[in-house]
Amino acid sequence: MPNGTASAASSAQGHATGSVEACAAVSGILYALAGYVTNAMRERYVEVYTWRMESGDVQLDFNGDDGTAAAFEMAVIGLAQVAQAHPEQVQVECREEK
Repeated sequence: MPNGTASAASSAQGHATGSVEACAAVSGILYALAGYVTNAMRERYVEVYTWRMESGDVQLDFNGDDGTAAAFEMAVIGLAQVAQAHPEQVQVECREEK
């Protein structure tokens, strides 16, 4: 792996039932992250291990550069903010694996 690579994984299951806003926000954040990773795969080093984008089931697992890591961190922050605003519909769990 090149220097500056970071591993990231995102998993989302279910629907934010009861809040159109929460559903749209989570979908927008996850699709934006997927779009960033897709572009990064074309332009520079990104290795994708798992890629599933289905209604109510998202799995993204990849290695990338510092920019990809920053995009992932921004997505996590966005999801945490949605969870704070809509705790009944969205829960976020963050884990760091070494």
